[in-house]
Amino acid sequence: MDGWSPSWSPDGQQIAFARRVSGAQIFVMAPDGTAEAPLTSASPGVLADGEPAWSPDGRRIAFTRETSDGVGQIYVMNADGSGQTPLTAPPGGNLQPSWSPGGCQIAFTSTRDGHRAIYVMNADGSTQTRLTSSSAEDFSPAWSPALDAGPSSEGALHSEACHSEGRGQGG
Repeated sequence: MDGWSPSWSPDGQQIAFARRVSGAQIFVMAPDGTAEAPLTSASPGVLADGEPAWSPDGRRIAFTRETSDGVGQIYVMNADGSGQTPLTAPPGGNLQPSWSPGGCQIAFTSTRDGHRAIYVMNADGSTQTRLTSSSAEDFSPAWSPALDAGPSSEGALHSEACHSEGRGQGG
């Protein structure tokens, strides 16, 4: 396989990945490399799609789309590639989406404040909140499987319980 950024579906039946084909696109395939199918395609103004991340229920994939302005933004789509919807917008680039274990939130890296910092937002793109405030470059957010809110002592994010009716289940 000549792709990168592999992401296993929660049921283990598919792998989403990026591949450069007239711009980078997102594909899925079976674990044995068969049944390969594109989820995104080259289109005007889109330079690359990458960094796919499956939602915990396997119904959606968050990804980064780089447009002709050279800045990446977080999008979400259904697992079949339909319903591609932007969740973030400039200023700054937004990348490295990471779903919370409950599927209600997405952590991501953003440069909107001048350097890379970790943010979190609801799965529909609302309530984007900066979590890190150091002068260092913060990136590659990861979630702890614990279901209580707040940062862990290791710096990982803790998941929300996802009890709000319908929250994070759009798509």
